[in-house]
Amino acid sequence: MPYRFDANETIVLYSEGGGHSAQTWVFLRAPGYPRVFYLRSGLYEWLDDVMRPALPALPSPADSNVAALSRYFGGVPRVGERTAATVAKIRRRGC
Repeated sequence: MPYRFDANETIVLYSEGGGHSAQTWVFLRAPGYPRVFYLRSGLYEWLDDVMRPALPALPSPADSNVAALSRYFGGVPRVGERTAATVAKIRRRGC
């Protein structure tokens, strides 16, 4: 017998970055489950963005919100570390 979700249950879907979670989202929304969400870029990107976010040395108020969200989920923000965007800029300059 397949599992049935309660109508008021929150359902979060994830995959390794493919479209499987988005497809499942469609199949669950069609019969009327209103609280279905999926991690758009996959579990690994969520881990980087939420559980281990890289923040600038001088964080803005928005960066402080990111840090608070990370801590809420048990993450550890990294302050002052180079982000992927920073590394990409450095590589473009040839450093």
